[in-house]
Amino acid sequence: MKTNTILLLFFFVGLVIQAEDKQATENNKTTATLLKKQLQLPKLLKNGDAQLGKFTLHRKSMKLTFPAKLKMTQGPLEVVISTPSGRTHEALLVTDASPMQFQTMLYLMGLHNGNRSHGEDLPQGSLIDINIEWKDDKEKLHIEPIENFILDMRTDKISKQIGWVFVGSSFRGGAHQAELDGNLVVNFSLPETVVDIPDISGGDDTIYVANRLRKEPKVGTKVKVIVQLRKN
Repeated sequence: MKTNTILLLFFFVGLVIQAEDKQATENNKTTATLLKKQLQLPKLLKNGDAQLGKFTLHRKSMKLTFPAKLKMTQGPLEVVISTPSGRTHEALLVTDASPMQFQTMLYLMGLHNGNRSHGEDLPQGSLIDINIEWKDDKEKLHIEPIENFILDMRTDKISKQIGWVFVGSSFRGGAHQAELDGNLVVNFSLPETVVDIPDISGGDDTIYVANRLRKEPKVGTKVKVIVQLRKN
């Protein structure tokens, strides 16, 4: 009986060590990936545009673009744009673009990060507009505000276009936290994201849902996200 107990003990200890080694390996891979992205610099294209990862900053228009896919057409929303490693079950769009590189490119646009709203300790971050470009079944091109894809449950109408605020993510242990969490843009204010909603409604996760009234585009449709400085 004692022998069996000892064998079981060694078995479980082995499982724990194996799990810890696996976790350490995964953490090392994540750290290596983050460091690789941190070391990347924007590349200047022949036309004067700047490119970093999936992002392109168009010099003449000063618009930032990157690809994504429509993830939801109904259901509660907390994340507007997520990576595949983020909370995709409650995200409007999913992209392979890096949150850390997103933050870098927003700085390159001349924007500054800050508070979600006006505060005494830190000014509000730069406000931006986000538009979505997509093609219908007849290849007709559409460009519309991302708010058209979001319903405000308080009014059951399309979300108001109040812009989005560049808050920026923090670094801990050398890691960009929004990169780890997979958040580019959120509408339910989380500690770590690059862009947030500049409104007190961001404190309530029951207010916004995907626009179920839309028939197009369908889930899985490829879109282009267009970011630009908001004009007052």
